[in-house]
Amino acid sequence: MSRQPVPRRRPPPPAASEVTAAQAVKSAVQDWAAAWQSLDIPRYLDAYSDGFTPANGATRAQWEQGRRARITGKQRITVTLQQLELSLDGEQATAKFQQIHAAGDLRSTPRKRLSMRNEGGSWRIVRESTGS
Repeated sequence: MSRQPVPRRRPPPPAASEVTAAQAVKSAVQDWAAAWQSLDIPRYLDAYSDGFTPANGATRAQWEQGRRARITGKQRITVTLQQLELSLDGEQATAKFQQIHAAGDLRSTPRKRLSMRNEGGSWRIVRESTGS
């Protein structure tokens, strides 16, 4: 008597709303990187929540001033995201990825983590860290 293989149980597919939210988060992260790469400072800064907390303890205004100074005047910036992983929890999301960044003589490839929140239908960055 031969034994029939036991079928593996598949996890249930994600709910349509989860898929849509994941796509929206992914799109927001990609748009943030594209804005940075295209030197579009208003669009880049708009990717951040008004409640964004800079990691270095600066105020939002100080952080914005620093970002403008680093981006303005660059001839070219390239930003590539690899190994993008997303996790969602209601109106909160986390994006983790390898960021490949080049501007002038600067080259960096840190692991990056963006904590995001859905604000009126737009996913915005509330916290950003490297090395995670």
